[in-house]
Amino acid sequence: MWDRCVCESEGACLLFYRSYMDYHADRFTDASLTARIDGRLIGVFPATVGKDGVCSHGGLTFGGWQFVPALPVEIRRQIHAETLNHYYQRGHVKLVVRFMPRFFLDGSGAEVWNHMGMTAVRTLTGAAVDLSLPEKLGVKRRSRAAKSLLTHEFMPSTAEEFWPLLMDVLAARHGVTPTHSLEEINLLLKRLPGQILTFKATQGQSLRAGAILFLSRDVAHVQYMATSPEGRDTHALDGLLVWLMRAYAGRLRWLSMGTSNERGGQINQGLLDYKLSFGAMPFEHDIQEYDLTK
Repeated sequence: MWDRCVCESEGACLLFYRSYMDYHADRFTDASLTARIDGRLIGVFPATVGKDGVCSHGGLTFGGWQFVPALPVEIRRQIHAETLNHYYQRGHVKLVVRFMPRFFLDGSGAEVWNHMGMTAVRTLTGAAVDLSLPEKLGVKRRSRAAKSLLTHEFMPSTAEEFWPLLMDVLAARHGVTPTHSLEEINLLLKRLPGQILTFKATQGQSLRAGAILFLSRDVAHVQYMATSPEGRDTHALDGLLVWLMRAYAGRLRWLSMGTSNERGGQINQGLLDYKLSFGAMPFEHDIQEYDLTK
C-alpha cells in the first residue's frame, strides 16, 4: 500500500535534510524515511544512526513520523510496524523515538504506535502557555512583570546582539554552551525566514534580557532565553515573556517554554516552577525505546 523511501535514494526526506539539517551532517549519519501512497508523499521520519542504534532524531528535540493531516490511523499503524521491520532488516537492533508533544500535533502521534518490542519509556517534563485562555500569572510573577513592562523596552533583535549574553549566562550558571552555534542560527535564519525570531528587553541602552523563538504551525517555542545580572534585578525576562505572550495571543495557540530536565533526566523543579508561574501547563515529552529483535 505504501512505498518506503530511504534518504540516500534522493527522496523528499533527503531534500529536507539537505535544506534544513545539513549543518548537522558532520555529527550524524542520516537514516531518515519517507512514506508514499501511489507516489504521493504522506509522511517523513527524520532519523540518524548512532552507536546505540537508530534515533529519531539525534539532532532534533522531537522526532517520530510527521504525517499529512487526516491520514487514517490504520495506515499510520501499518507504517509504524513497517518502520520497525525496515531498520531491523538493515541490521539495527534498537530504535529510539523522541515523540512530539501533543500540542504540536494535528491529531496524529504516539498513540498509534504498536507497543510490541517497546522496552523503555522516559518522560521529560516541559511547560507551555495556552494563549487561547485568559492570562493566569502567579501573584509574584504578575507584580514583577508589571514593573518590568513599565521600565523596559521590548522589541525585535538580532542573534548577534543576543548571543554574547546567552553564552555568558549558560557558561556562568550551567557550565554549558548553546546547542547551536551563532553561525548555525544565522544559517537557519536564512533558510527559514520568519520562522526564527529574536527579541530583547532593554533599559536605556543596555540589553537586559533576550529570547529566540522558533515558530511552527500553531506554536511559538522559546528555544533560548537569558537575562543579565542587572536584568534579574529588574525582572527583565519576566516582562519579556509576558510581552511575548500578549504579542502572540490571537495569532498562535501555544507559547512553549520547553523542557525542564537536567542532563540525567531529573526535573529542575525551580526552572519548572518558574515556567508554571506564567500560567503554563506541564506537558510530557515521551522518549520510547524499541528492541527491534522482538
